[in-house]
Amino acid sequence: MDIGDTDDDNDVCVVCGKFQPDAFTLNANLKFVDWGCCVVCNKWVNLKLCSDVDKFADDSGFECPNCKTEQ
Repeated sequence: MDIGDTDDDNDVCVVCGKFQPDAFTLNANLKFVDWGCCVVCNKWVNLKLCSDVDKFADDSGFECPNCKTEQ
């Protein structure tokens, strides 16, 4: 599922609580935010700024920072 596939505008990053990180809003240039969905809590994460993961394969079993710390 892509982040754009949801009808819920309340989908925000589980780590920072925002749809777009502050660092991106400070610059007027177009920027793309890479998202990942956690396989444990099923919540979305801004990858580059809110996790230590830059990119991952769909079958890699991405876990958000919150779920990693709980284990």
